[in-house]
Amino acid sequence: MASAKVKQERDGPITVKIQIDRGGQTGQQSRSFTIHMDDPLRRIMLDFCDFFNLIYPLLRYTFDGLRIRESHTARDLGIEDGDVIDVFSEATGGYMLKK
Repeated sequence: MASAKVKQERDGPITVKIQIDRGGQTGQQSRSFTIHMDDPLRRIMLDFCDFFNLIYPLLRYTFDGLRIRESHTARDLGIEDGDVIDVFSEATGGYMLKK
């Protein structure tokens, strides 16, 4: 009976916080989401962008330094209740100026 209770707790919904540091006056912004362990994370990634009026393809989501893909689930990445997902702006190109 006790093992059934433990399994139910692990499979129940968890709360995950997604945060982005936008610098300037805006600073760090975050939002918490309740998800199930086997739900693809794409839904909360899109909801985060909608809430803060961000452009989804220009952002990268990471957990413990690993890049999160749309199809990943909390179980795939070992995300537990209260964990934080970090968001970064995509940086492409660039060059070095010679002095």
